[in-house]
Amino acid sequence: NFGAIFLGCGLWFGLPNDNKQAVWGGFVGAISWYLIGVAFTGYLLKKRLAADTEGKWTMKSLWWELYFGNIVALRDRMQTQIGRVPFVWCFLMKHIIPHLLIILFINLAQSTNDDGPLFGNYGGYETKPYQVLGILTFVFTLVVFAVGVIFPDLYAPLALPQVKEAEMELAKYKPHELEKMQEEAGVEKAADGKMADEEVEDVLAEPADVQDHGSVEEEA
Repeated sequence: NFGAIFLGCGLWFGLPNDNKQAVWGGFVGAISWYLIGVAFTGYLLKKRLAADTEGKWTMKSLWWELYFGNIVALRDRMQTQIGRVPFVWCFLMKHIIPHLLIILFINLAQSTNDDGPLFGNYGGYETKPYQVLGILTFVFTLVVFAVGVIFPDLYAPLALPQVKEAEMELAKYKPHELEKMQEEAGVEKAADGKMADEEVEDVLAEPADVQDHGSVEEEA
């Protein structure tokens, strides 16, 4: 997803300004990269679906979870507090705004003024310590993000759950803890002693204040 943006920016801003093919080349490169990524993702999803012996997923539900699962879940939690949030917000926040911010940053970084490139010459400040500190701050942010992607459990101690909903979300990866919390939440078990999938999803989807104080009516 982001690889397509970086490739497009590399062509848009890397080729000479008088090269009229740079614009089209950037779009073609970005779209081609994106389609290749989608094809590879589809291959991985098929393998995931084949390994789903419980029949929990379909190809459609897997694609939906990939494209909108987390952002729609966030919207649903927000709506209980602030009212209706349109779906277009989900689409913009996940698939448009981050990419535009990357393009704007790269465009600014490669722009020039009388002192040279703006990246490293911001505001005409001295190189040491101001420009150096600014660049190090940017690099540090990238490193922190990359480490979180590669080792997602590393930051877990820094994000201790504050509400029942967050605790249940983390407990999904620990079946025994999840079952205990579901029992405390009052979810009934089926005859075989297992939790019904629909009931589990309902409990996990409800915010903590909804579980404790009853249902909250959505605003029309």
